[in-house]
Amino acid sequence: MNSSGVPPRDALRAWHVAALYTALTALLAYPLVRHPAGHVLTVSPDTDLFLWTLSWDAHALVRQPLAIFDANIFAPLHRTLAYSEHLIGSGILAAPVLALTHNPVLAMNLVALLSCVLCGLGTFQLARRAGVESAGAVLAGLIFAFAPPRFLRLDQIFLTTIQWVPFSLAYLHAYLDGGNKRDLRLAAAFFTLQALTSGHGTVFLAFAAALLCGYHASLGQPLAIGKRMRDLGVAGALFLAPVALMAVAYVRVQGEMGLKRTLADWVVTRPASFLASPSYVHAFLLSRLFPGAEINGAANAYLFPGYIPLLLAGAALVAGARSGPSVRQSSVGVYALLVLSCVWLAVGPPSMFTTHSRASRAGTATGLRTPHGRTRRRGRRSSTPGRSPRTGA
Repeated sequence: MNSSGVPPRDALRAWHVAALYTALTALLAYPLVRHPAGHVLTVSPDTDLFLWTLSWDAHALVRQPLAIFDANIFAPLHRTLAYSEHLIGSGILAAPVLALTHNPVLAMNLVALLSCVLCGLGTFQLARRAGVESAGAVLAGLIFAFAPPRFLRLDQIFLTTIQWVPFSLAYLHAYLDGGNKRDLRLAAAFFTLQALTSGHGTVFLAFAAALLCGYHASLGQPLAIGKRMRDLGVAGALFLAPVALMAVAYVRVQGEMGLKRTLADWVVTRPASFLASPSYVHAFLLSRLFPGAEINGAANAYLFPGYIPLLLAGAALVAGARSGPSVRQSSVGVYALLVLSCVWLAVGPPSMFTTHSRASRAGTATGLRTPHGRTRRRGRRSSTPGRSPRTGA
């Protein structure tokens, strides 16, 4: 073991694992990998937005990095990049491709495909930190990288690029288990990378990290907030500084434009969503197992994890029950709690908060303030499932 608690062979093994995930990405994302420079998964306004955002980020990172949020839209308004996901982290990855090819389609597709490899590799590292054997860690990475709920969102760049979540959690695990300051600072660095890449992913990561810390505290580990802050140090604070700067931009835009969401806007996931998937095989099986149920039609998201992930998860539970000490009990408990919490939150917010939120909104019109001071009502988006990419998954 090195100072971070990682077996020395894992560094070399990670390269082999990365090669495996790269090959699987090429296989499962076919035919996109055959024509990445001229084809997109979905022709939609969102795709146009992503292409523009990545192009702007790559341009501004070189020309005006300190004013990157003052994008070239909605002049003369400021901080217009904060009207949506800024994708700065993905822009950093896309910048070399754009500089060499001037092809935003190729850049966007490569960022999306790279997220699969990094999601798998990060989860492999997370599983190893949590005490899982190498073979099980490889399977864990395979599930996170290629399970339908994530892989079928390759065309939604802000949802597919959640690759820094497992890396940050892996180093947080190492810090809580070993107390090495370097691990805490690396966890903070990967947290910032995720915040730079996807705000949605940052919320997921913050929730999981808080749950992990709380779970360790419930097992008797002292909070020791002062010691944690000292361990984070100046280096860790500097790693986290970009998060605060980005938050300021979004808070100011919320105030200027009257953009606000409450718990009353919570989109409740319908139970059918957990059985819904757009794949042809799944649709065929649903028609045979639940004739006339129209599960995909009743769903408002595609959340079925896939048959192979379910089989692998079942095999892992059986193997874990037999091996016992090979996987830390705290790791099993915290991730079981995380799964239950996510399902609970997906089906709706706590009723007491929803009631309070609705009461606070009674008689109040939620609107978007225009530059001239007038207000127009915002319509709600449809909550039907988005179109799925035509890949080999």
